[in-house]
Amino acid sequence: MDAMTWTLPEAIEPSPKGDLLVERVGSALVESGIVSPGTTVLVALSGGGDSVALLHLIWSLVTAKPIRVAAAHLNHRIRPIEAERDVEFVRELCDRIKVPLYVDVVDVPARAQKHKFSIEEAGREARMAFLERTADEIGDCVIVTGHHMDDQAETVLMRAVRGTGIGGLSAIPMVRGPYIRPLLGSRRHELQDYLKRMGVPWREDLTNADETYLRNRVRTRWLPLLAEENPKVVEALSTLAVQANETDSVIEHEASRVWKKCCQGLDQFRVVLDAKVLIRYPLGTRQRTVRRAWRHLAGGDEQPLTYRETARMTRSLESAEYCVGRGRFRAQLSRTRWMVTLDHAPPPIEGGSLVTGTPLEVWWRRILARTVEPSDILSLSESQWPGMSVIDADRVNGPLSVCPWNAGDKVLLADRSATKSVARLLSDAGVSRLERLWTPIVSDSDGIVLIFGLGEAERVKVTDKTRRGIVVSSV
Repeated sequence: MDAMTWTLPEAIEPSPKGDLLVERVGSALVESGIVSPGTTVLVALSGGGDSVALLHLIWSLVTAKPIRVAAAHLNHRIRPIEAERDVEFVRELCDRIKVPLYVDVVDVPARAQKHKFSIEEAGREARMAFLERTADEIGDCVIVTGHHMDDQAETVLMRAVRGTGIGGLSAIPMVRGPYIRPLLGSRRHELQDYLKRMGVPWREDLTNADETYLRNRVRTRWLPLLAEENPKVVEALSTLAVQANETDSVIEHEASRVWKKCCQGLDQFRVVLDAKVLIRYPLGTRQRTVRRAWRHLAGGDEQPLTYRETARMTRSLESAEYCVGRGRFRAQLSRTRWMVTLDHAPPPIEGGSLVTGTPLEVWWRRILARTVEPSDILSLSESQWPGMSVIDADRVNGPLSVCPWNAGDKVLLADRSATKSVARLLSDAGVSRLERLWTPIVSDSDGIVLIFGLGEAERVKVTDKTRRGIVVSSV
């Protein structure tokens, strides 16, 4: 259709019963699992052939299924004159078929310049924000977009050339969050043939012919060339995306199971994993776990890890090397723990009294002090249970508190021959440079009572004369 003009028929008819495309779209909505009776299906309507076909197909379904339909159009202001004509077109189209239309305007070029985005990235973010805001306003609403099989093939090819993994080859999912892409099983030419058959015009975006954009070059140059070798190349690439998605789902499910087994603690500053558990799993599962730790710490503020970065961080499990992941992020093996941290420096401890029977959360540790029966004091003190110390309650001066150690702090640990600095004690014990910063101490009015992982001070050591004991444990 001409991008400059259009002529909508006076009356637009729905598709005849039994139309293959209508049935295909209806099945996709049902299989999505997020459309129920009374749900509003919000069509992302640009005015192009794909979205106009989708709107007509969904509208044709309304008579057969208990759903509602609405449309949403965003003026990006990328093509000022043509954009206004697009708005005029979609308004007239929705008016003819009595579909509610939501319209908004965002200056995408200005936003891209302000935030240092590409036009494509800025436009995508603006569209998603507008569509999700509109869906929230409507309530009980899903969003459908006009992505089809050709879009899927183009996306797989683009990602493969740029470099990606199994997850990237999954390309465009049929369902993600509130979004459904019911046309992924249909070709572009099928949709255009459908609109011609129904007598419905559409708008052409002239930027689709601009080969400045990679996607346009893929569509106009690469795929036609590949089709000379395999006429079904679009279908083949689309099938690859489906299979990659299935494989990725299996890996992600396994990684979720492993995560639950090996994650020992996490907060906004670091993730602590049990290295002895994690190392037993295949490399792919370990790498997926690394990426999950990264996502937890980075949130949406960082780009995903590259394959090389993931591999380098994962290798620290085997070599115990100090490994810089990216920027402020670090990965390091420390004895049986493997840590991914946000920064060298831990957050400050606000401090807290260690009251018997009341757990105290410090960084990723859960610290608990409890009194023990006199008959159990010596057996517990000799058990050398990891993360546990037993002290003589009568030799403690004042209330106990948990705090970070400071440079210059010294202590004589039980059964040691000399007083040493905390830093030296931790270093001699093989505690990594990174974990030393995260190791708290317990103190009283006279100084250090115990260092977690190293034991208690000589002055509070349990003896055969001890009558009251306190067990301090860290999990």
